[in-house]
Amino acid sequence: MTSSSHFETVPQIFVCLSENVKSLGTVSCPTFFAPITGTEELTGMLADFFDEYKEQLDIAVSLPGINLDSAMEVLAEISPKPQASFDTPQKICKWAGLSPRNDDSADKIICRKTLHGNPYMKSILVQCAWAAVKTRNSEFQKWFWPRQCRLGRKKTIIAVARKLLFTLYTLLSKGLPYSPPPKPAPVAV
Repeated sequence: MTSSSHFETVPQIFVCLSENVKSLGTVSCPTFFAPITGTEELTGMLADFFDEYKEQLDIAVSLPGINLDSAMEVLAEISPKPQASFDTPQKICKWAGLSPRNDDSADKIICRKTLHGNPYMKSILVQCAWAAVKTRNSEFQKWFWPRQCRLGRKKTIIAVARKLLFTLYTLLSKGLPYSPPPKPAPVAV
């Protein structure tokens, strides 16, 4: 490493990540990363590191809007077995800052802002939610478009991000890949 507290090469970044993940269970490098030119090499090294969690990666990638890179980021934040740290999907949504705060008194709504939570997880899931909304005929797209006129795009996309995390937690705890709900059969008249 250099004295400027930046990593020079991708292998140095990988060594730091692997040491921190193995010892702490989460990624927490104390220094800032310099711009990386070989991101394919880093992605390949991280994919090799995540080989033991291939089943969980496949489950995460099966959700619409989540690709391999975002699946690795999400699993690095919540761990491949989130049910060990979070009892319910509601608790993981609160930790990520995707649950609305409900301040009311005497049937008067005072505030409905979202909680602060984990900013990295929130931004990853919001990006995945936008991708899921733009996926044709996905359950998330069908849920988003009718509600975005009434609630506004930002509030609705946070709700879709919450649905993604809730669904991911449920799928990881059951060990099942995502399968879209079946289409209703046409009614004969």
